[in-house]
Amino acid sequence: MQVVVKDVCPLTESIWRSVLGLDVSRVEERPKSGQRTLTGCVQITGTWEGAVTLDCSAALARRVAGIMFGVTPEAAASDEMKDALGEMTNMTGGNIKNLLPSPSLLSLPSVTEGLDYTVSVPGGRLIGQVAFDCLGEPLRVSLLERDDEGRSER
Repeated sequence: MQVVVKDVCPLTESIWRSVLGLDVSRVEERPKSGQRTLTGCVQITGTWEGAVTLDCSAALARRVAGIMFGVTPEAAASDEMKDALGEMTNMTGGNIKNLLPSPSLLSLPSVTEGLDYTVSVPGGRLIGQVAFDCLGEPLRVSLLERDDEGRSER
């Protein structure tokens, strides 16, 4: 699975630049800041099974929604922020799915929002995580694969 993990960085950079016109830069993982965060998640099933998650600050999600919906970031509604992050998660998951053995299916995205929460993918184990900076805001892409031993971590 190392091939896919190493591809997370260039895929993320390409998607954010081509879809949003935004540059993302890989950075060391930042400690959690206590700020409002959104997490998007898609599941991949088939020959390989796992999940892809995107975590970002609410401020970054608002900027993304503004770009996608053609409004100022301040005018972006909460539902638009969730839709925008869900779409970015879907694109990232879809690009990762294309690197996996066939057949593979991608679920609809789900989005969680809050201040202090944990996202759990039962039966999944973390195999890679890449932290980015975009406009001074945190962004993280995580890749989990099905763990037949039933351990779950994130």
